[in-house]
Amino acid sequence: MSQVLSTQVLHAWGALDLVDGSAAADSPVLRADGAFTLALDAVPRGLRVQIGAGRLAFLSSAPSTTFLPHARDGADLIDLAAPAGTLAIVARAADAPIDCGDQVSVMGAADDGLRALPARPQLIIAGIIADPAGRWLPRRFARTLMRGALTTLPVWPAPAATPGGTAGTFSARLWFGDDQGLALTPAAYALAQLDIDLAPGLTRTFRAMADAHGDLVIAPGRIPPTPSGLAGYAARLSVRAQPSGGSPPAPPDPDALPARMLGDPVGRQPGGAVHWLGTLPFTFAPGRRQRLDTALITTLLVQQP
Repeated sequence: MSQVLSTQVLHAWGALDLVDGSAAADSPVLRADGAFTLALDAVPRGLRVQIGAGRLAFLSSAPSTTFLPHARDGADLIDLAAPAGTLAIVARAADAPIDCGDQVSVMGAADDGLRALPARPQLIIAGIIADPAGRWLPRRFARTLMRGALTTLPVWPAPAATPGGTAGTFSARLWFGDDQGLALTPAAYALAQLDIDLAPGLTRTFRAMADAHGDLVIAPGRIPPTPSGLAGYAARLSVRAQPSGGSPPAPPDPDALPARMLGDPVGRQPGGAVHWLGTLPFTFAPGRRQRLDTALITTLLVQQP
């Protein structure tokens, strides 16, 4: 009969599912592929995180505890086949008497007290998620994870990694500017929304994030050719942004960005002042590469707060 020398005590908590934020709002959810890094603002007591494609620690769909004796080679993790772009959040038993680095174990078999799930009903995590390969833009986030739940976290592809399609692309260089049209600093990691009216009552919405230089690319998908006699579809662009103040700029939480006014590409006010608009109306022509700039300059100005 084998004897259990020690037991590792881990309770599966929940997961963050990274999804492509650039997909149309009415499209199926697409998982963001890639290996991401996670930097937490604070690590709650008893938290253990395994990150990366196909690398989860003691994650199960049922809210149960996994107990495993130490392997003979000293390894205490299991590698499970997991989709790319998934972060597994696993709560450790807070009262485990032995904590060896990132391992939590007890001598012998675990008793009923250690088998019991932690008392807290939810887990609050906040930090920055990033892609070392640079295909996905970094973002700050804050999420409340309920036990056993799958929570989605949108991330956006970098402009250079945004695939073009038959529907064409829209691009802009977003810079904060003043009323006189002076471009001051890039609107780093601004979040843009493009609404395209395909028919009365039918609007497709796309979102994209600018990179650290303010460069923005939106590649709408599933946009049909325009009906005969029309140059394109009525479209509107809006932007949410906040100056970073750092160098390099720190990625913000897109969920907390305030709406900003945009410099009108059509013209300026009498005296040369920028004409600011909350949303920019324009005609989106499928199959073409389009760019918007504020009148008289080669950037699209975002009103400096």
